[in-house]
Amino acid sequence: MSLMQQFETRRACDGCGACCYVLDVHVGGILKSAFSLCGHSNESGCAVHENGLPRACDEWRCAWLQGWGDQLDWPKLTDVVPWWAATIQGKTLVLRGQTEEALKSTRIREQIRAHANLDTPVLLQYPSGKREIVFRLGRYVSRALQQKAASEGVKIFYVTDE
Repeated sequence: MSLMQQFETRRACDGCGACCYVLDVHVGGILKSAFSLCGHSNESGCAVHENGLPRACDEWRCAWLQGWGDQLDWPKLTDVVPWWAATIQGKTLVLRGQTEEALKSTRIREQIRAHANLDTPVLLQYPSGKREIVFRLGRYVSRALQQKAASEGVKIFYVTDE
């Protein structure tokens, strides 16, 4: 068993279900829009857990399950689902909040600053559809990316390590 597998076995969804709400799922007969509950969701989580999750759900792992952050960053506590995405800027941390307030919390703002200062872009996605991308101050962002962001209504922010 790899070190990552050992680490993942210590972290589990444990009834979190935040991803069931914030993600859009359009595979395997599941058609669900972001920021809505899946048809398989019930008060105790996923109604199909006893029979195993639908394949699309079973294979997906948020960044927290993969080792991002610590116990205080569990999506059930923060109302923010983190995942890694490959973008034109490289490996990007995506944070999708269940509420706008969740993305503005002190804890999440600290994580945004820390990752941006490690030169990892951070893309914030709000329930309203608003999107923001955060970079380390001084990071080169191409004119093409700036124009694309502007045309898609994505605001670009820069942070320092202070």
